[in-house]
Amino acid sequence: MARSETDTPDWVVAERQDLATVLEGLTPEQWDAPTLCAGWRVREVLAHITMPYRYSMPRFAVEMIKARGNFNRMSDRRARADADTLTPNSGWRRCATTPRSHGHRRAGASTAPCRTT
Repeated sequence: MARSETDTPDWVVAERQDLATVLEGLTPEQWDAPTLCAGWRVREVLAHITMPYRYSMPRFAVEMIKARGNFNRMSDRRARADADTLTPNSGWRRCATTPRSHGHRRAGASTAPCRTT
């Protein structure tokens, strides 16, 4: 299948897979370690970067409305709320590594958002 301009580049998919491999090797204490993102542990960062794969477009829109259109507010609120559901065994790896075109899953893939719980 020919790649369209909106397909996720192979190097991005490879980087996500490398990150997932690193995260799988973390201890529970490391999952709760602070990051360079003020107030976020590793869990919140993972919640943030997997959000496009876990949220449907309607859910994203509702969350943006709740945040009065402020993406940073919405992202911070949801990352903090979702963080504790993302554990080493919660299925997040599939969310982090699923090849996907920007805003749409690849042809033949499920149209449902990735669920981690």
